Amino acid sequence: MRQFVEQVVESLSRGDAILFLGAGFSMQAKNALGKAIPNGDKLKRELFNAIGETPTDSDLENELTTIADYCLSDAKKSLATADHMRKLFTVQGLEDWQIELVTKYPWRRIYTTNYDNAVEFAFDSRNRPIASYSALEVYPANLPQNALCIHLNGIFTHAVKDHADATLRLSFGSYASNNLEGTRWGDLFERDVSFAGATAFIGYRLADLDVARLLVGDQTRNTVGFLNGTSIGSIASRRLENFGRVFAATGEMFTEALRKEFSTVGVNRSPKRPLRYFEHIVQPSIPAHANDQDRFALLMYGHLKTELVHGDLARRLPGDAYTIDRTDETDLLDAVKKGYDIAIVSRLGNGKTVALHRVGLKLLAAGWTVFQSKGDAAGTTSECSEISGYAGKVAVLFDGAIANEQAIKALGNQRSPDLRIIFTERSSKYDARVSDKWLEDCGITTIFEHRLDVLEQDDPDKFISVLDSAGLWGRRAGMDPLAKKTFITRECRSEISSILLHIVKSADISERVKQALTAEALSQNERTFLILATAISVTSGAINTSTLARLSSHTALNEFSRRRSDFRSHLYSIRGTTFALNSALFGSYFLRELVTASEVLGVVAAAIQRAMRAGIGFKPRRYDNEDSYFSHDFPSSLYVFRNLQLFVDTTKNADSVSWFFEEIRRGTNLEEDPLYWLQYAISRFFARDSERAMLYLQNAYGVARRTPGFLTFQIDNQYARYLVDSCAATGDPTEAYEAFVEAHRIIADQAVNESHRHYPFKVAQGYPDVLVFHKHQLSEGQVTFILNAMKLVLSRAKIASVPLDRRKTVEQCIRKLSRALRREGVADAEIDSL
Repeated sequence: MRQFVEQVVESLSRGDAILFLGAGFSMQAKNALGKAIPNGDKLKRELFNAIGETPTDSDLENELTTIADYCLSDAKKSLATADHMRKLFTVQGLEDWQIELVTKYPWRRIYTTNYDNAVEFAFDSRNRPIASYSALEVYPANLPQNALCIHLNGIFTHAVKDHADATLRLSFGSYASNNLEGTRWGDLFERDVSFAGATAFIGYRLADLDVARLLVGDQTRNTVGFLNGTSIGSIASRRLENFGRVFAATGEMFTEALRKEFSTVGVNRSPKRPLRYFEHIVQPSIPAHANDQDRFALLMYGHLKTELVHGDLARRLPGDAYTIDRTDETDLLDAVKKGYDIAIVSRLGNGKTVALHRVGLKLLAAGWTVFQSKGDAAGTTSECSEISGYAGKVAVLFDGAIANEQAIKALGNQRSPDLRIIFTERSSKYDARVSDKWLEDCGITTIFEHRLDVLEQDDPDKFISVLDSAGLWGRRAGMDPLAKKTFITRECRSEISSILLHIVKSADISERVKQALTAEALSQNERTFLILATAISVTSGAINTSTLARLSSHTALNEFSRRRSDFRSHLYSIRGTTFALNSALFGSYFLRELVTASEVLGVVAAAIQRAMRAGIGFKPRRYDNEDSYFSHDFPSSLYVFRNLQLFVDTTKNADSVSWFFEEIRRGTNLEEDPLYWLQYAISRFFARDSERAMLYLQNAYGVARRTPGFLTFQIDNQYARYLVDSCAATGDPTEAYEAFVEAHRIIADQAVNESHRHYPFKVAQGYPDVLVFHKHQLSEGQVTFILNAMKLVLSRAKIASVPLDRRKTVEQCIRKLSRALRREGVADAEIDSL
């Protein structure tokens, strides 16, 4: 047993050890009646005592669940049973070793199948009340990190007096209707045990099949130990050995051994080896000062220097700003201190990385230990066990949630209660990928989402000060402060990305960037490599350098990697085996403005063909869940039209885009992907080539019919969008009305049955145009149909549950339809009541 005890102490030091208490643990506890907590045959007799009946020997031969069914069979018996059980399982005394085992050691979580409150009593006796939950209750929206005790079969102190069977797993019916497997509680238990370095089962013989199912597999067999006393039989022991190691020891013996080992070794909650893939953020002795070149590099290239952010926070002199103290940073800090993990979310280029650094440094100043991932996902994951064991209040920063998913999952599921995870992610990826299930799998139970696309309150004035210091106004340098603020808030909608894109296109600013690129004197190999790496990073995030080498050539990678320059250090960084842009916004500008569309599309098309032929990165779609309909992986993300717009001006280069779609299906199987044809169709709609767009939509439908399980909601929506647009374009009112009816059939179905998506509400914004162009040629009944269609969509838009980032689309729909209905004479009261 000593080896297992050492393993438990090591696991305790990392903060991931799990304690599981069975009926054997509570046998020495005293209840409200001054008796031992009953189990087995004694509990059967107590159930009969509760209803005032004396059982026969044959009665006692029944299973416990069968007897419970009988004792809960009517309201009178159920009330009597619940009253008696509450007295039996209300603990009023524990042995010293029991209190020590439960309260002295930093268990990540304590699970129990017992109905009693032994764990809660132990902590109360030490004046340390804890958060405990019953797995038969609804899983809370935000499970606190200090949710220490989970009662898998319920607990009598949580039981409703006249519904005991619904709040406890006691009768046969309650066992049958409350399976643990597949529930969020079951998922939590499975994650905790799988990430734990050790799980100690005390007084538990694995009688619950639900628990046994969650322990099946080799992954946990070497980390699980069963301690069931010194007289456990060989048959029971052999069964338990299928799930872990079995030790002939009591809970008291285990506690004594743990005490000795713990006093010798202790819990050294600090990294045991130097960290290579995390940076331990420290306070510099002398704050660094930013100059104009530093500010230019940050705003144009996204090249952030942590030491300058330190200096920014250390003092605030007029005209000396490097970053801005945004209005809502205080909310982030408060959320961290209250126990929330943080998601910093925005569209491309709106300041996620800066906000991440500023929050991390403010926590450092408040006494927190702060680590930041250096960006090598594989290496970072390997060091999470070191970070998770660090003492005190710890914040760990990740710039990019999806790229660091495995590291976040490893850290989140083995951390101490005082460790917080703070990550950034682009809105499109966050809204498509980060679900409640994703967060749970990553051990994140309380999340504070911070959307920072728009500068708030005094932020525009602060940003003007930074632009003034960096000399980045270009041709707008002569504007007065009010004009500058109007430019930021109205023309740029208070979005940092929009401000910077306007500024970088100024002649003097763009010329500085072009001169820097020309000075690079890139060879053709290097140029191709840089274009490809930038295009993939802009659309999909950081990418492995070995993957880039396979898509271009190892010669190109070696040639590109050997040279260093200021321009390259500003544009990107290679961290370990990962190529990452410092600023995706500047990467987009580089491809759209400094490289021709034909060159970019040629490089990307060749890479897609090579990737699909060699099976590099591409993941076959299974269409077994909604996520599989969205192109997150490389190379699929490169031919999504909205992503093409990030590296090509599709308005000016429609013919090149058409060539690109034709080129990438040569020698590949893209013709058999409905979503390829959908993206091709969208590109032609955008180019106002309706005839070819409709042809490609029909191709999409045709392939979809041949694809098992494929749902056509995206194709349907694009078809409806085409129909609504055609209503305004045609001069034939009959044709327009028929197109509208067909479109509304699709949109109404989506608005009612798929209101978690924003698509129908985007298309429905075109509804009013039908009346604008054709009202006087339509019959009264046709006009009424269109008005009723707008009312239906408006009513669904008001209750739509779309992600926050897509809420703007829904709000625009509400405004446009409300305005159109008022224009047609619909009363405000009716509109408000929809």
